[in-house]
Amino acid sequence: MALLVASIARVFSSPCVRIFARTSHTNTDAAPLHKRPRGRVRIRTLNPEFLQPADFIDLSSRTQPTFFVDSNPKEKRALYGLDPRQAPIPFPMGTQGFLYYHAPEPPEVLGELRFRVTPSSDPDSFLAGYDLKTPHGNPWCILPGVLARTGLHPFGDLLLREQLVTRSQLDTWVKFRALTYYKRRPSFITHFGQPFLFDFSRPRCNLWMAKSQGVKHLRFLNPSFNSTQKKPTISGKAMVCFELSQFPQPVGRTYVVMRVVKALSEISVLPEYQGLVPVPAEGELIPRCRGTIWKLDISDSLKHGWALKILLSNAHEWQEG
Repeated sequence: MALLVASIARVFSSPCVRIFARTSHTNTDAAPLHKRPRGRVRIRTLNPEFLQPADFIDLSSRTQPTFFVDSNPKEKRALYGLDPRQAPIPFPMGTQGFLYYHAPEPPEVLGELRFRVTPSSDPDSFLAGYDLKTPHGNPWCILPGVLARTGLHPFGDLLLREQLVTRSQLDTWVKFRALTYYKRRPSFITHFGQPFLFDFSRPRCNLWMAKSQGVKHLRFLNPSFNSTQKKPTISGKAMVCFELSQFPQPVGRTYVVMRVVKALSEISVLPEYQGLVPVPAEGELIPRCRGTIWKLDISDSLKHGWALKILLSNAHEWQEG
């Protein structure tokens, strides 16, 4: 037994074994320092005019790809969406194309990053492509409030360097990020007719009206919500939009109505309200649970008007421009 132990000791004390052990230990420790995480996507430009075939990206079936910019050590994970269990949804098959900056109207408002799905890696196919849609049907994007994190977010610095945005635009949205509602991934509305997601089963809707000087929060009661019984009368989700009312209205008053653009799921009346509540179809104005057309008064400066006037102001600016 003593002879066997001595033989094993001589083997492990040999130079070859010591070199192998030292090399293996060194490689194990150094690997995380030199090996890039899998799934990282390099972003060279966000300007559609500067795109090259090397900027072509394939996100098909990927769950949370990570974007990075050479000049910034920070990274950004991209999420396509969440399922009912709040688990990440992979990007759809065929999600290949270019990440780019989508400038809004008016251009003074900070825009968003979108993904243009194209038929090939040729930048000339950009115009023939289309913007990737979320499971809800609206354009997939990285929100402007996220882009404003210059120094903490790689895209904010890149947008400044490529002169796609100004410092004043980013500063406006930096202030906005401090607001608590930012954490809810709100919808930003800049003009009448712009679709946004509406859930008929929720009691209230929260939106942000945006223009060059900043944003205003708009929070209003669901038109189909039964405020007496404090419960919804309709279920379903749809893309809807604001419009100026074309109905006769009192002098000095301006009203906004809401129209169903596209149903994302079946819009139906709950069993206890069958035959009592009207159900809006695609293309129709949304009614109240009592049957009259829902509307908000822009002239009401104390409640909703101060936010909705931004849409009216933007419309006037674009007409003048």
